[in-house]
Order: sequence, then C-alpha cells, then structure tokens
Amino acid sequence: MRDTDAHISRLTGQVFGPTYLDGLLVDPASVWWSRPTVAAVLAAEAVRADAGVAMVKAIQHAHYVAGQPVVDDEVLVVAAATAGLDTAAFRDAIAAVPVDRHIQDTRSLMRRHGLQGFPSFLLERDGILEHLPHEGCYGRPDAFVAAIRAAVLSRLTA
Repeated sequence: MRDTDAHISRLTGQVFGPTYLDGLLVDPASVWWSRPTVAAVLAAEAVRADAGVAMVKAIQHAHYVAGQPVVDDEVLVVAAATAGLDTAAFRDAIAAVPVDRHIQDTRSLMRRHGLQGFPSFLLERDGILEHLPHEGCYGRPDAFVAAIRAAVLSRLTA
C-alpha cells in the first residue's frame, strides 16, 4: 500500500503524513471502510449544499495527513467542524442520510456506464451521461478542465 500511496502522491500532490504512513497504514487494527465517509459527505451536503468538497478535504486531511481513523464518528464530527459545519446539525444529518441507498445507486450507475474505481466522472447534458476519462489528468488540473471543455464542445457540435 505504501508504494501505491507514493505513486498517488507523485501523480496528485496528495500529502501522506508520518502519522498515517507509520501508524494508521501499518496498524493491523485499522478499519478501511468507505461507508462512514460517504455518509459524512452526504451529511455535509445536507447541512449546506456547497459543503461536500470541503468535507472531502477535511476527511482526506484527517486520514492521510493526521493519520486519524475516519471510520470513527467523532473524527468525522471534527472534520465537519473543520469544513465549517455546525456539528449538531451534522450529527443529525449523518444519522438520517440514506447512505446505503446512495451507495447502491452509485454502484448501479457505475455498472451501467462501465465505470470502475474512484474517482470516476460522468458528464451530463440534456439527461445523457457520458464517461469523462480523467486518468491522464492527475496532477494537471488544466488538462482536466480542457478535457471537460472538449467533451462539452463535442456535444454542442454533434
């Protein structure tokens, strides 16, 4: 896993802190499960519609930099506060979000479009979804923006 993280760091610039690398990553008791973090992002968006990206960043920092177990509810509450959310509202939202339904719907959507892994991107225009490849754009946000523009323009001229 350390080699994979080093590769990701080279491609994306993601920082992997020593508490993660020498603690969480090598601890056999570490739990690796995305359901709690998916629920946290959905809850953040339920509290404030524009909070999803801030929540993802707070979760990534807690996990990869600080080496905290982001499957723990209290770690996610602190991440929500870091993302600028009211923690009481976040606690209420995370208890109520339909996370299992969201995961089921996402898996179904991915199967329909032949997507594998995360992240994956679909571009929607007039209700039509199209896969937007991004793998060649890691660490190159301008290339990703150009790929989005090219896909949109090709749809406009088609």
